[in-house]
Amino acid sequence: MSESTHTHQVVVPYPLEAVWEALGHAADLDLAGGQEVVERVSAAEWTVALDEHHATHCTAAYDAAAHRMDVTMDSTAKHEDDTTSIILAPVDAGTEVTVEQTVRGNFVVMKMLQFVGAGALDKVADSIISNIEALCSGGETRRMSADDLDEYAKERVAGWKKD
Repeated sequence: MSESTHTHQVVVPYPLEAVWEALGHAADLDLAGGQEVVERVSAAEWTVALDEHHATHCTAAYDAAAHRMDVTMDSTAKHEDDTTSIILAPVDAGTEVTVEQTVRGNFVVMKMLQFVGAGALDKVADSIISNIEALCSGGETRRMSADDLDEYAKERVAGWKKD
């Protein structure tokens, strides 16, 4: 089994306790990148629709001492589970949030990831961070839309034409 891990790190202007509390709403963070929640078992267990035939079951596990949340994403579309980990650390300006996305799969899946690029994972990580900030500020969370994903795809294709 091959895997690829992408790390995205930012500082948000909220105290560690507020960010940790936001992680308690894992199902609202858009960890699966715009996929619609079709079943919510709890704030830490939910299922998203990939398409009409496939879904991903997501389960969050928490380590309070390490300020870490690990989400396992078990997809019916492939044999390997993906994971997203969010690790928090206090800094003077607020909280450093590290999003580690590990994608597992066969050769074809790994080649597709290389083809699409880490930018897609950055887009998903940015969405996660935006939702953490929304929860910390009392705002509403937002899932990436098909338009957001289409916009990224158009940017990516335009970049290929220049190369």
